[in-house]
Amino acid sequence: VADPDCAYINKVDYPVEEGAPIATQGYYSFKSKTSVEWQIAEHYCKGICKHFDPIAVPVIIHRNDLLRIAPLWLKYTEDIRRDREGPNKWPIEWNDNRFTVNRIEWVAEMFGYVLAAAHLDLRHEMVDLQLIPSVHKRLTNAVPFLHYHVRIETSDHKFWNKGDDHAGQRFPWPVKEGTDPVTTRLLTALHEAYQAVGDTDRTKNNRWANYFSEWDNAKHETSRRRLLSSSSSSSSFLNEAWA
Repeated sequence: VADPDCAYINKVDYPVEEGAPIATQGYYSFKSKTSVEWQIAEHYCKGICKHFDPIAVPVIIHRNDLLRIAPLWLKYTEDIRRDREGPNKWPIEWNDNRFTVNRIEWVAEMFGYVLAAAHLDLRHEMVDLQLIPSVHKRLTNAVPFLHYHVRIETSDHKFWNKGDDHAGQRFPWPVKEGTDPVTTRLLTALHEAYQAVGDTDRTKNNRWANYFSEWDNAKHETSRRRLLSSSSSSSSFLNEAWA
C-alpha cells in the first residue's frame, strides 16, 4: 500500500506472513493521551480498539489481511470525512497545524487505516521502507521507496514541491553538485520522465493548480462517498485485482 507520491527505487524484498504486516513509522505517535492523534482515535474507535500503531505508507501486508482491513478502512475514513460538516464537526484543533502536524482533512484515509487495523487488533511492525528527499541524505539498497511528500532543496537553494504550479515541467535541472544523493535521485527521475513523456494536458493547462481548491470543497463529499461505497467497492475490487 503506497501513496501516489511514492516511487520504487529498489526491489521490495519483504515477504510477510498473514497477521504480520509491516509499515513505515509515521511522524506522529499515540504516546500521549492528551494529543490530537489520541483524541481522534478514541473518538472514532469508540472503545473497540485496545491500541493504535503510528502507521504511515508504505505498508506491506498479506492479501488476506488487506481483504479484512479494506471494508473497515473505508468505513472509518467515511466516518471521519462525514464530520467535516454538520453537528459532529471536528474540533478546530484537529484540523489546525498549530496543534497537530496531522490536519485531519488531509490524513483522513491514514487515520482510517490506523483505526481499521486497531479494530482488528492487527499490529504492524515498524520498518524503514522509505527515503524522503532533502530529509534523508544517503541512498541505500535496503530501502525500496522514495516518498517525495515534502518540499525539496538543492545545494544552490532551489526548491521543488509536488504541489507547485507546473511541478511536472519545472524542477531544478541540471542538479547542482553537492546536492544530497536522495534529492538528486528524485530530480533525475523527474527529468527522465519528462524527457520520455513530454507535456500532458494536465501540465500544459496547469490543472494541478485547481486540485487543492476542489479537494477542499465539501460539496463533493457526498458523491465521493457514494462512488466509493457502491457495490462494496473495497472488497470486490481487491478480490478482482488479486484473483
